[in-house]
Amino acid sequence: PAAVAGAPPAALGALPVSALRDLNIKGAIKVGDLHYAGLDLSKVAVGITAKDAQLRLSPLQANLYEGSYTGDIRIDARKDLPVMYLNEQVSNLDADALFKALKVSTGALDLRRGRTSMTLKTTVTTDAAGKSVRADGIELSGQVSGRAFSGGAVPIKLRGDIALDLSTSRASVKKASAQFGELEVAGDLDTHFAPGQLQY
Repeated sequence: PAAVAGAPPAALGALPVSALRDLNIKGAIKVGDLHYAGLDLSKVAVGITAKDAQLRLSPLQANLYEGSYTGDIRIDARKDLPVMYLNEQVSNLDADALFKALKVSTGALDLRRGRTSMTLKTTVTTDAAGKSVRADGIELSGQVSGRAFSGGAVPIKLRGDIALDLSTSRASVKKASAQFGELEVAGDLDTHFAPGQLQY
């Protein structure tokens, strides 16, 4: 997900649970070119299996920014509140082009001629209205390179649990640890965010 000002916060976490529970599908979708969430993708392939209130999108594959994306997304809607399992990976992307497309500011860091690879695993739960979202057991790891890092690729790691309450605009981060190169931090955080700053 990318943070973009002006996004409708009510949309975060909302899942069509009733529709998911009735699906019985097995197939695949292929798209030549796709613009989604500000990103330009090509050679998109999605495997779809839905049965008994469980949906799986696997394999997920796409090319973007001179690299590739693969993913495995599962949604379990058998209980009152759906659970989403994410296992996603991007490999050898053009770091500068990616962050610009996501409208993520890198400040003074020069990422030109840089590459990035990342793996994300987490479990996401939400309430029925999509107003409260939890991402538990987040594991983000990878590396980024660029002109700013003359010593080569810099490792990136992030672990923790994140809870968002969109009705009160409150965010809570627990059991967090983060590493960016030689910089490491750990701890908990409770903060508020401005309405309209979050988007998938």
